Amino acid sequence: MKPKNLLELVFSLFLVAFVLSGCYRNKIPFNKERAMQEIIPIEQARSLQKNFIASHERLTRVIADSTFLKNHFNLPNAETFNRDMIAALLNQDGADGIRIYYGEDAQGQIRLALLPVDAKGNDIVNTIVSAAIKVPGISNVYAQTGQAGENGQICPPCEMR
Repeated sequence: MKPKNLLELVFSLFLVAFVLSGCYRNKIPFNKERAMQEIIPIEQARSLQKNFIASHERLTRVIADSTFLKNHFNLPNAETFNRDMIAALLNQDGADGIRIYYGEDAQGQIRLALLPVDAKGNDIVNTIVSAAIKVPGISNVYAQTGQAGENGQICPPCEMR
């Protein structure tokens, strides 16, 4: 093969690879069969949330000290986390999933803390350094030094639609 044709071939292959890589830019690879083990219909998810909201309202009426829940056990309806934080946790060596712990902040607000777990269900406690973490399909993650995810956007009074 002549050098000019070889250069054209290499350039063409590079161009095709570049174009095809753009098709998957926003997708995170996953195992569909494993995902389906924990995926539920949206109607079931809505029912779970409605039941939670109703129970929270009943609890508020039942507790004699009406300020207790607001000051010491304030339960949000939901909390939102960005995909980059979740990807950073899942990108930890050996991560097979995420465990969500319930916690309470200084203002009495119940918060969720996310921690990666291995395939045996053990917490993975690593320092996520303040450097770019490369995750396929996601912009580089610049994480502060830490071991778990939190600081999500608390979402009352949002409800699933």
